[in-house]
Amino acid sequence: RNMPPWDARFQNGLVKKFGAPDAVIVSLVNWDAAFSSFEFFANQTRLLIGYIEDTYPVTSKLIIRTGQYHCCYSDQTRTARKYSQLRNGYFNDMHIKMIKDALGDRYSVSVWDVASIAQRRPLIGRQESTQCYSNHVRSEVVEVENQVLFNALCN
Repeated sequence: RNMPPWDARFQNGLVKKFGAPDAVIVSLVNWDAAFSSFEFFANQTRLLIGYIEDTYPVTSKLIIRTGQYHCCYSDQTRTARKYSQLRNGYFNDMHIKMIKDALGDRYSVSVWDVASIAQRRPLIGRQESTQCYSNHVRSEVVEVENQVLFNALCN
């Protein structure tokens, strides 16, 4: 799934290479909820927390970007995905809680809840996602979510 594995990015010295960032966006859950067990994801989140502590200064603001909104029913494709709205919500909640509990007393931690943005759309807008086999929001919606976040960070 991750080529190379995500932790190799930290082992290559991100901050030494690019300097300490003002903000760090942690965006997980979609692939993790689809392909991982809860236990594996929790263990990987613990590793990520350690890498964040070792890599980024406490002056870097942490932004947790939730997984995408998942509409209507579980993944019906012939893939091995384990994808549903409740499963995504469970992974999101655990991920946010673990990071806030471990780092919230030292770092400024915010949540960019893209799932709740899509949940607030009218039903017909949410049902658009059923046109995609995996039932999550379409790429144009992700682009708008990202643009709103970037505007919030820069303006």
